[in-house]
Amino acid sequence: MNGGRDGAVPHIHLVSSEFPPLVRGGAGIHVYELHRHLSRVTDVSVTLLRGSPREQSTSIPLPAPARSQRYRVHRTLADSFAQETFGQVVHTHSMAAHIAAMRSGRPYLSTVHSIEADRPWRAARHGDLFERAVDTEMAALNAASTVICVSEAIARDLAKHYGIERSHVVPPAYEVAQWYHDDACDALPQRVLPWDRPFVLATGRISKQKGYRYLFAALRRLRRPTTLVARAGSPESDADAAEFRAWLAKVPERHTVVWLESGLGRRGMRQLYSKAALHVSPAIYEPFGLSNVESLLCGTPVCATAVGGTPQALGDTPAILLPDPADGALEFGDRLAEVLETAPYDPELREQTRAPSTRHFLAEGDWERVLPRMLQIYQEAVHG
Repeated sequence: MNGGRDGAVPHIHLVSSEFPPLVRGGAGIHVYELHRHLSRVTDVSVTLLRGSPREQSTSIPLPAPARSQRYRVHRTLADSFAQETFGQVVHTHSMAAHIAAMRSGRPYLSTVHSIEADRPWRAARHGDLFERAVDTEMAALNAASTVICVSEAIARDLAKHYGIERSHVVPPAYEVAQWYHDDACDALPQRVLPWDRPFVLATGRISKQKGYRYLFAALRRLRRPTTLVARAGSPESDADAAEFRAWLAKVPERHTVVWLESGLGRRGMRQLYSKAALHVSPAIYEPFGLSNVESLLCGTPVCATAVGGTPQALGDTPAILLPDPADGALEFGDRLAEVLETAPYDPELREQTRAPSTRHFLAEGDWERVLPRMLQIYQEAVHG
């Protein structure tokens, strides 16, 4: 290609630690969708970096990308990335990818889905390795020619922790047409629950950042028998997995908990969101919170912690925002318990959630509107 100087979209090289079949969180979903939409307008290469100690821990099944002359996938060790020479614009999407690109000596732009400096709970577990990871990530992001943040909150944190004052803010996009209220339940696991029974839904990786400890603590305080469905997989560590199982064992008998460890696919998740009476996300750290958006699009009320990019993502919707637990764990626990007692049974809240205004606001994040912005950033990168 000629570098896009004639207005053509340049050949994009996406680099990530997550791509089907190894997808564990929102970053992997974003890279998958970005590749899918880009491949309709230009050549795309994807490098899936191998070597993660938990790389086989997959929990979010996505359709295998269709083979195309405009799309290629390569799997390589992070240390071997310097040998990769695909594309005109290198676009990294994970800390390992940022670092690999920096060490390769090639120009690159980086999307920041989260930053290590915002996750201090890892310091106790990893000690000096955590500090080294923060320093290396800071160096890699400062070396990027362009930095893209998934929310205004991440942009502020980059300036605060890493001294990066200028960045683009492009939230993760989604296809609004794929998320809607779905009365069917044929894509849901049978025999685990009568799916017409009201239940509270929690989703997300088993990690301290998702705040499951607060959710299980609130369950112990509820008098009303409650059914919780936890779509939780890909534990960040063996310790996190053991802790999650210990919380499950302490749930009072008056409650029912269904733990879905493996993913359901997009259709299954659409039905799961639609069947839930409330989607709860008590996260202590959330750069964006794509599952909250998906739930609202399916017509299900959302209760989420007002941290990180969540207030921006949910904006003018009837979502219930919880206080930051860092400002007072007791206040946070009281409010969460109150919401779990009332919100799943509030017809007015459900009616507001399904109002056209909610969908209209969320439609701003559709790929149709976000992709042109990404193409503009790529063109700017090619032109220097």
